[in-house]
Amino acid sequence: RTLYNGGTMVICPKDDRIDPARLHYWISEEKITIFESTPALIIPFMDYVAEHGLDMSSMELLITSSDSCSVTDYRVLQERFGGQFRIINAYGVTEAAIDSSLYDEPLVKLPESGNVPIGKAALNAKFYIVDAHLNPVPVGVLGELCIGGIGVARGYLNRPELTEEKFVDSPFVEG
Repeated sequence: RTLYNGGTMVICPKDDRIDPARLHYWISEEKITIFESTPALIIPFMDYVAEHGLDMSSMELLITSSDSCSVTDYRVLQERFGGQFRIINAYGVTEAAIDSSLYDEPLVKLPESGNVPIGKAALNAKFYIVDAHLNPVPVGVLGELCIGGIGVARGYLNRPELTEEKFVDSPFVEG
């Protein structure tokens, strides 16, 4: 996302990612505008930022991704920082280019409890909720999420058995 939009990707060293003071130094020094990480890293870091009144003026977008984010944590992020920069939740799987959907709704639409919704399919992703026979299920009926579109991989390299298990030909017309 960073590179194809003409940005500069800054990869923070592992030891600095887990030290809130050093992570904040990186964000300030490099004038980071978009910060994407797991809720397990973002939540304690942003708590540290709030507790110490640290400057995050370069930040334009904060993305929680790669794991589920609790509604409680997301609500706190939005209440503390939503007026300073945009905050969204991303969902996806490695097989479908990591982030396949984005939740970017007003705080009033956030559920009262549980995890932040996965949102709407992004870019060229298509979402299908299907039954065990890959038939679409009606709205409100539980099913399995299948992700389609050009961002989905063709399979696992040198792992034909895993490819056969996890990847299916789409029974839907994609366009």
